[in-house]
Amino acid sequence: MAQRLCCGRVCKMCESPAEYAWRRRSVDMAALLADAVENDLSPNEREAVEKYWFEGKTLTRIGEETGRAPPNVLRTLERAKAKLHKSLRLAVFYQYDLEEESLVPLAVRKAAAVEAARRGGGQSPGERLKKLRLGQNAPLPLIAKASGLERERIEALENGTEEMTMDELLFMAAFFNTTADYILKGGADENRHNT
Repeated sequence: MAQRLCCGRVCKMCESPAEYAWRRRSVDMAALLADAVENDLSPNEREAVEKYWFEGKTLTRIGEETGRAPPNVLRTLERAKAKLHKSLRLAVFYQYDLEEESLVPLAVRKAAAVEAARRGGGQSPGERLKKLRLGQNAPLPLIAKASGLERERIEALENGTEEMTMDELLFMAAFFNTTADYILKGGADENRHNT
């Protein structure tokens, strides 16, 4: 059986190097997207993208918060999206081994979803666990396979309907390269090496 990669170690349980590389593409693109949002957009465009893509606010709500009409917010978002597609186009071609433009918007949108999850809330241990999983583009079946837990158990942990055992907590902290304290209490050590 081929060796597989999980939690930074090689074993036969989790994902193959190819599966890991495919999952990491969206995580890497999310980091590039965050950089492009910060450096390639005007302040108005950045604010609109952050509120719409990362915070999930509606055009109407953004308009209320910024004092701009929703159609103006939409035009700002369209300009920002075009700039981001242009900024990330070559990275998408490289990451996904593409030669055509049609998949650039899909890759950018997936990266935006990963970045939104990474930036998202996390008031409870379960919400922080889910944030870590989505921010690393790790599907539930992968975590279930790596941990030996049932998918339903992980969903219950993320939803807060069940408490984590110490073994589960330590596994999740190691798997996501963070600390047990972050999962339990939140704070600055969300993801030590962003892997």
